[in-house]
Amino acid sequence: MKKITRNILTYVITGSMMISLCACGENDSRNSDEEETVAETEETEVTSSETTETTAQTTEETEPASTVWGENNDLTYGISELTLTNYIYSKLDEEEIEGSGVEEEAVYSIPSVDVSEPDEDGYVTYIIDYNTNGTYDTEFAFDVADHTDGWSSSPQQYNVIDYYTGTILCNWEDSYNDDGEEIAVTINNGDEEITVYVSAALELTVNENESFDVDDDHWGWHVDYTIYSTITLRAPQSYDGMLLEIDTTGWTEADHLEDIASGDDEAEVVEGDIFTDDLNDCRFSRASDLIIEG
Repeated sequence: MKKITRNILTYVITGSMMISLCACGENDSRNSDEEETVAETEETEVTSSETTETTAQTTEETEPASTVWGENNDLTYGISELTLTNYIYSKLDEEEIEGSGVEEEAVYSIPSVDVSEPDEDGYVTYIIDYNTNGTYDTEFAFDVADHTDGWSSSPQQYNVIDYYTGTILCNWEDSYNDDGEEIAVTINNGDEEITVYVSAALELTVNENESFDVDDDHWGWHVDYTIYSTITLRAPQSYDGMLLEIDTTGWTEADHLEDIASGDDEAEVVEGDIFTDDLNDCRFSRASDLIIEG
């Protein structure tokens, strides 16, 4: 799994994949001639049959293979409400507080897709909305930290992939870091080239934020949060290759530690790259199946 340049969501306390032939009978000239004629006929038929088989095989062998990414890969379709793992930890002075990290469950709503009428350039705007709800419950020893600078996490988000080429149109590891800035992505399937424009944004709302004494040596922290995510994509009205994708393995402590260990050594995954994640972990849906009617 490539999970680089994470969109780290931080809440600061102050903000927030064979034929044989056999002839028998009397050995006279008439039978011999007839047998020869029959043999010749049968041989001709066999030759004709073999030629037909060869032609069929040749036709089958020369039939061009599909170049469509979505047909050449075993994609699992069907997006529903999902519950994924989300690792959350606290920080103090820009460092992770030891023992503060926990794997919690985060619930993802089914994305909804709204599409506009075409503009003067023939482009339509898709607005994809979904939200993630979760909690963070942890404890601290007073002698380790009597306060924090806030909590951080890298919850999974939806990507947008082109069905025909596998081109990443919106990448949660990159797009969501641009604070809504629109990015131009070119799709080239060999027959035509089109450009789509995409932006993404996250908004965090903390519903509950409570700290309390557990005992004389420990204190606890409870947080209930909702992340509102929006992907905006502008594409030609005729374009029908937009897929939504999410990694169902979530974001675990192991992912978090791997991310820290790799540092800047791994190549950054950005829009325009070809999607290479383990497809066994991914769930897809055509955006057109999620469009709000009405």
